[in-house]
Amino acid sequence: MGVQACGDTGSGRLPASVDIAQQVARRFKTTELTGKNILITLGATQEPIDPIRYISNHSSGKMGMALVNRCIEMGARVTCVYAHISTALNDRATNIQALSADQMHQCVMAHIEQQAVFIAVAAVSDYRVKHPVSQKIKKSTTNLTLTLIPNKDILSDVCQLNNRPLCIGFAAETQHTLKNALNKLENKGCDVIIANDVSNAEIGFNHEDNQVIFISQKQQQALAKNSKANIADKLLKIFIKEFL
Repeated sequence: MGVQACGDTGSGRLPASVDIAQQVARRFKTTELTGKNILITLGATQEPIDPIRYISNHSSGKMGMALVNRCIEMGARVTCVYAHISTALNDRATNIQALSADQMHQCVMAHIEQQAVFIAVAAVSDYRVKHPVSQKIKKSTTNLTLTLIPNKDILSDVCQLNNRPLCIGFAAETQHTLKNALNKLENKGCDVIIANDVSNAEIGFNHEDNQVIFISQKQQQALAKNSKANIADKLLKIFIKEFL
């Protein structure tokens, strides 16, 4: 309410400049990623068997969303490509749903050119059903055999692009966590792998906490059990210090 430019008094007056500045400042906590375009995948892909059933996993999308939120707070422009999740989206991101691995691959490739950083957090199925059927498979007394074929490797394909963004992958392991993560860093050709042991019932899938190892060619840094929000903050600070 107040005097407007036209001389009338009433609602519609532009707020004072200091109030506008304060509102903008509240949208961001820091500025380390200001001007950076970041694409983050998250959630569990779903590979259809028939219209009712699908192959998936236990990922909730919470770790990926924690990274989305923290990147935005640091000033980044975030594209969030999500599969099945059990957490709220951030309306300050550009949110695009891609439920299957193939849909996610197509979506990532369509948006990757403009990105400075790619963070592949989604739990993407390695395989899909070769011939999903259009009608519900009815129960019978005989065995059912599904033929599975490999999905495209999103992280690897992005890492092989010319002029690719900086690439961060996640390695969710149940054994030999460090060894398998190091192999993934080498085989995928990415800049960073974040390893976590999802066999630990207190962290990882569907939990609020996580415990990870940041791995690059220069360092390995273990982060103790903490909330996924705090883990995201620590991971990004390590990444920014080394690469940006």
